[in-house]
Amino acid sequence: MKAIIAPVAILLLSFFASAPLYAGELTCVYSGSEKYWINQIRIDTSAGIAEIDTGPYQSKIATVQARLAYADKSQLNGYPALAFDAPAGQPDQRNVFKLFRVMDHWRLIDAGIKYVNGAPTLLALGESVPFNCRGNWP
Repeated sequence: MKAIIAPVAILLLSFFASAPLYAGELTCVYSGSEKYWINQIRIDTSAGIAEIDTGPYQSKIATVQARLAYADKSQLNGYPALAFDAPAGQPDQRNVFKLFRVMDHWRLIDAGIKYVNGAPTLLALGESVPFNCRGNWP
């Protein structure tokens, strides 16, 4: 019995020891001068969700809940990044996002994806836009 408990305890310890590394919250507000369809993003990395406030420029119309797919604090390529995706109206369509920091500035890029026979197909690719982000991640 001890032979089984020891490996399980080590596995649980390693899992919980690494969990705080990715836990955190980040709130980002669009900071560009041109109109954009996303006003604010709230990300909770421990819950694995992102809430996206959408609507005309600086007017909240709806909040869309997205699934956090990736959170990298390891500074891959030199800077932290998050990726998340949300429904896009049709069951076979998704909006995918990458929020990343370059120097002291945060940027968001979005793409529209449609699944055709199970394979993802790019519908649209947005430009990288500026966001002001605050929080305890990273």
